[in-house]
Amino acid sequence: MSEKNAVIETSDALVLDTAHIWHGILYGDAGVGKSTAFASMAAKERPITVAIFDALGKDIPYHLRGRSDATLLPDQFEDKWGTRYREVRDTSGNLLVRIEYYHDARYDAPEAVGRFRERINRLAKEYARGAMWGFILDSATSAALRFRKYDEYVENVGARNTMQHYGAETSEIENVVLLHLPQLPCTVGVAMHVSKTKVEAEGTMVRAPAVRGRNQENLATQWPEIYRVWVDKGEDGTKVRRFQTENDERWLATTVLGVPDGAVAGWKAIAKAF
Repeated sequence: MSEKNAVIETSDALVLDTAHIWHGILYGDAGVGKSTAFASMAAKERPITVAIFDALGKDIPYHLRGRSDATLLPDQFEDKWGTRYREVRDTSGNLLVRIEYYHDARYDAPEAVGRFRERINRLAKEYARGAMWGFILDSATSAALRFRKYDEYVENVGARNTMQHYGAETSEIENVVLLHLPQLPCTVGVAMHVSKTKVEAEGTMVRAPAVRGRNQENLATQWPEIYRVWVDKGEDGTKVRRFQTENDERWLATTVLGVPDGAVAGWKAIAKAF
């Protein structure tokens, strides 16, 4: 671990010794390129860990970071906690991405949420010993669905009011996305989809990341970087994925680092702001 990115370990916490990290949310419609933008962060000096809650196949952008042929997937393993994972490496064997899969074999006997709860408590110390550079949750939208089903089939079986399961989902997202992940001493990213409900931002009703209930209004208080990912057309007609980093009359977006509005979506645009 370089001195620039050092952390100080105390008896009860890991305290960041620098502000040279990125904590952000990328949101947008399905297939717009959120995972591709996150995958661009990975390099031999920047290995990332990705928690995949989205469906199988949504992990392909991370595989493409290590090879051009997405059909040649690396071997799959299982760790001692029962989580399946793959390691994406470059041609020299350097680790780029560790992809961890949080899926359930049976919808009525879910267990992925239990493994994920345990997993996130190890992230800060893994960063401290140099085992990873950043952590990505892909996506919070799919994680919320699994949180709700875990409450329905495991923790609150037989609830008379099914709205209790939605309440449990809201609380779990609050714990993970609003409280735990923003406090990690490493780069952290969360992929989210677009809310169908508009929220108020600077006196205007705008679209924002999809999150339920009270978490909608609290999201921007915990995340300094919130970018909408959208697709533009270049002068030659080719598609270009871009970041929206500033609020307008239609979309919520914010940046403390000053990442340019309209920048090409990817790590290069973010890194220039440090």
